[in-house]
Amino acid sequence: MTAAADDSHGAKKDGAPLIDELTRIPREPLPEGTTPLQMRAFLALAMAKHREGKLADAEQMYRQALRWQPDHPDAYHLLALLAAQLNRADDALPLFERAIALDPTVPEYHANYGNALTIAGRSVDAEAAFEKAIALRPDFPEALMNLATGRRTRGDLDGAERLLHRALELRPDWPDAQLNLANVALARRRFADATALFARALKAEPNYVHAYEGFARAASRAGRLDEAAAAFQRLLTFDPENVVARHLLAACIPDPHYDKAPDAYIRRLFDHYAPQFDVSLAHLQYRAPALIADRLAASVAPDGSLDILDAGCGTGLCGALLKPFAARLVGVDLSAGMLKEAAKRDLYDELLEAELAGFMATRASSFDAIVCCDTLVYQGRLEDTVAAAATALKGGGRLLFTLEQLIDDSENVPYRLAPTGRFCHSAAYVQAVLASARLVDARTEPITPRLECGEPVQGLLVTARARM
Repeated sequence: MTAAADDSHGAKKDGAPLIDELTRIPREPLPEGTTPLQMRAFLALAMAKHREGKLADAEQMYRQALRWQPDHPDAYHLLALLAAQLNRADDALPLFERAIALDPTVPEYHANYGNALTIAGRSVDAEAAFEKAIALRPDFPEALMNLATGRRTRGDLDGAERLLHRALELRPDWPDAQLNLANVALARRRFADATALFARALKAEPNYVHAYEGFARAASRAGRLDEAAAAFQRLLTFDPENVVARHLLAACIPDPHYDKAPDAYIRRLFDHYAPQFDVSLAHLQYRAPALIADRLAASVAPDGSLDILDAGCGTGLCGALLKPFAARLVGVDLSAGMLKEAAKRDLYDELLEAELAGFMATRASSFDAIVCCDTLVYQGRLEDTVAAAATALKGGGRLLFTLEQLIDDSENVPYRLAPTGRFCHSAAYVQAVLASARLVDARTEPITPRLECGEPVQGLLVTARARM
């Protein structure tokens, strides 16, 4: 897609923003006798080319309209839509702003500006734009739904639900709004309601690919594992490489040989989650790092003397509490996105992208303490990782980690993959693993590491020590 309409065939010059280029375009008088109706017809033709995917032709026509009529708000708005479609936010945002400045009374200008702001990550400004669109047109279902998405994302579930019900009053059985409402129900732990809403959306739009994952998540949490499995399998027919669906499917169809989340699943999950990870965990009253730091402080003084490995360091939430204990602090994680966030804290002497067991196996007798905070929940079988940790500890070094607890052990299994995609472990199994690794002073104590959907998660804080 090119950005200019001159003899260079649209090549942008010197990296200038498109809005600045447009101010330098030589103005041309309208062809003699052109009427406003003919101008609208010209833009309608340009829009038709836009819809057909002839984007270069459409852009040249929008630019031509601005040569003829430099203050035509529709032309700016349409050019902004095209730039947004091509993920050129630096071009799209000022073009939307110019259209709004020329005519602030058009609700579509504000709504589409809000969409572009959302893509640019400016969520507060996006909500303000949607609110303006709704003020101009209270019966604007798309703006209502997009505002609801913003509210839901920042945790205002009541506000999101009210907006979505208004949108559905205006457009009954609208799949997009039903999906959004289903996600609100899912966040409220109303799993049966969420399942029904996802099902209604899929009935209206059977090829709504991303809805299958939502339906399956809701159905699995509602205990309807067969339906959840069928939905994940349906999703995999559309997207065979979807590692998230494949992993969560394993929770619906118990497989004793499935003992670890794939590395690709971890990377995809946490690379996507990284920018909002800390905020999200604050909402969940995440306590696992503090519990680990308190347990470490009960054994050693925070005198800056230890070599510490933060195994599965994430964004560094645990590292901030470990730093007072550390002469040297190393962080390792599979997710490059999480490591990028951790680097911003300026806490670590080393940050490395690696698989935990493999990394620890190469660092024999290197650490006085290894901390693994809510990372081993993505492994069922723990033997290899705990053995590698034992190898990496110095004599007398300490291992501390958290897990989710397997409460219903009626089947006498060591671990189980839950519908959340995380493994739960029995305390007896964990004790056996620690003993097999020849670690001593092993303890497993029940904790509440965080809330999930408003309910406390039942977890384990595990501590052990290497032999001297």
